[in-house]
Amino acid sequence: MSKYRVISIVCLCYMLVTTLAFGAAASKNNSYESAITTARSQIWQAINSGKCGSATAAITVNGKVVYAEGFGMANREKSIPVTTATLFNIGSISKVYVATAIMLLVDDGKVLLDKPVTDYLPEFKMADDRYKKITVRMLLNHVSGLPGTEGSNSFGFKYDDKVKQETINTLSRAHLKHAPGAMAVYCNDGFTLAEMIVERVSGGRYIDFLNERIFKPLDLKNSGIGVGDINGKPMALYYDPKTGKIHPPETLSVLGAGGLSSTAVELCRFTDAFSATGKLLKKSSLTEMKKTQPSAFWGKLRNPEISLGLGWDMTGL
Repeated sequence: MSKYRVISIVCLCYMLVTTLAFGAAASKNNSYESAITTARSQIWQAINSGKCGSATAAITVNGKVVYAEGFGMANREKSIPVTTATLFNIGSISKVYVATAIMLLVDDGKVLLDKPVTDYLPEFKMADDRYKKITVRMLLNHVSGLPGTEGSNSFGFKYDDKVKQETINTLSRAHLKHAPGAMAVYCNDGFTLAEMIVERVSGGRYIDFLNERIFKPLDLKNSGIGVGDINGKPMALYYDPKTGKIHPPETLSVLGAGGLSSTAVELCRFTDAFSATGKLLKKSSLTEMKKTQPSAFWGKLRNPEISLGLGWDMTGL
């Protein structure tokens, strides 16, 4: 678990750079030096403090890469440095991909966000009868009330498809934390159920759906399953910060919740797909993903809407 969190910190570093880039792009002189300097400073601080062993960063503007750089060593024994092509596990950023997959099915007319999850996954049951009110939208907004994370066999060094059924089995004995839609509590299992909905509706494997509907259209040749199941591509290896011992490349089997890998450049390219209609999603789906989402709890207190958006919550890193 600790290793996964460390690698996720790396990903947070280069997602931060993307955010900084938008601020830089808005400057009058279109200079990105401030964003680049901040990124380098933050990343080296994280590496030197032992929070992560290596990192990669990129900035894209209007779909064009204006900066990309690797930091640290991907393989210390072989003196292989991190480059812009080095793969990292991206952790909870994977949630954005499953939310996008759901919205593609919404575009296809095959999924409705406000239909109950049980309409798509009749095997999904809980000891708490309120589960029948959980909708697809609630899964993506962290407001479903599900207990949290089924993680007994999620972390490992080889992909295990059985984890999804184990999640169903665990939830069948569980009670909700709160009424569906009442409040937002971070929950990984909701995105595992969303992954299962994509498979059930599309009739194929989730990773295959991503390949056909997201990776290929956007030319993301280095995005996919966790590094533990990848051969022949450069990846950042993990070294224990205390002992320096190398660990085997890790795979997280719940792909929708946090099991994908990518590069900084391809994360930027994926993000750019949300900048305009037609790059990946229809206008209605883009609007849905970017708008604030309703929460009954906040509505009763002060009548705002909770600003999570479909799958855009990065707080799990």
